[in-house]
Amino acid sequence: MHNVRENENKNIEALEAHLNCCKEKVEQISSFDDKKNLFKNWPLMSSIILYCVFSFHDMAYTEVFSLWAESDKKYGGLSLSSEDVGQVLSVTGVSLLVYQLFVYPHINKILGPLNSSRIAAVTIITSSFILQNNAVHQDQRGAANGLSMTVMSLFKSVAPAGAGIVFSWAQKHQHTFFFPGDQMVFLLLNVVEFLGLILTFKPFMAIPEQCGRDYY
Repeated sequence: MHNVRENENKNIEALEAHLNCCKEKVEQISSFDDKKNLFKNWPLMSSIILYCVFSFHDMAYTEVFSLWAESDKKYGGLSLSSEDVGQVLSVTGVSLLVYQLFVYPHINKILGPLNSSRIAAVTIITSSFILQNNAVHQDQRGAANGLSMTVMSLFKSVAPAGAGIVFSWAQKHQHTFFFPGDQMVFLLLNVVEFLGLILTFKPFMAIPEQCGRDYY
């Protein structure tokens, strides 16, 4: 009788182990399928949306800055020549290159991609790329980056037109009481920037597991 009961217990344990193994495999397959669908991968989608918002802001600011810098001072501009604007943009481009090559890697190592994007707008685009690549498997990165670049291009195509319309409106409203002229242009740009900052926090932003949970 003891031998029979021992055999029954062993069979039950083996069956339970087999069922648990099958359950784990089903859960892994389900999880893998969800990760395969890029649109259901919220860490990826949230980082893409963040990338698009700041790309929109970057393109709009680039459009407005040159127009504003060359505008006459009576219209709220700086009255700079095209040569002066070119020099400013050249210095800016070189500074960004030096920063990206020598400074940003150390900041990202200490703070992580999300916190570094919160403290400096210049790091947001690079940080978004890191978040996107960490949110998917190696074999999905091509598709993820393709999706990201496609949506970003749509935002960038709309930004110059929108910024130009607002700037044209500002030129005709230089003496309004509430944020006259170009002040309204830069106020709206800062609103977009602030919106992007909000999107870096919970519950909107989902951090990929590779980046850790301490970057919130």
